[in-house]
Amino acid sequence: MYKKNRADGEAEQELRDIAVLMERSKEGHGVLSEEMRQSYIPAMKKLPAKGPLPPPENPREAREVLKAEAFPAPNVQLVTMTGTEFTSLCPKTGQPDFGTVTIEYVPKDRCLESKALKYYLWSYRNEGAFCEALAAQIADDVVYAIKPKSVTVRVTQNVRGGIALVAEASRGA
Repeated sequence: MYKKNRADGEAEQELRDIAVLMERSKEGHGVLSEEMRQSYIPAMKKLPAKGPLPPPENPREAREVLKAEAFPAPNVQLVTMTGTEFTSLCPKTGQPDFGTVTIEYVPKDRCLESKALKYYLWSYRNEGAFCEALAAQIADDVVYAIKPKSVTVRVTQNVRGGIALVAEASRGA
């Protein structure tokens, strides 16, 4: 099981190994019992119903909240959500990058809850990542959380050093 005192590389490899075993179990190979499989599934954290939000530990934890807070999709054809106060760090300089994240998706069975999305986007505040990697990761996490028919994520970073940057990642149909 994941232990915080282990080196990140070791813990990540263990989680990958567990994921392979879980997939094999689901396919009927009997590698892990249901009880063992459930013990390795990360606990899905829910946000408080009211009051201030606790700060997210990291994007991995926040994506679990995004998934846990998703709600059944009503009869809508397209959802667009825009976070205008997005902040991350430049992985080269450590300087803050400010911008906007636009998520446009065609729901299947679930929709993103806006408070959970704010929490999720907040988790990138102290993360060093390139704009292109952010667009790809956010798109992957939306797919993980709600499995939409399709999703497009557009990350627009404000001008810094005379350069504006827009990165777009699409998944699905």
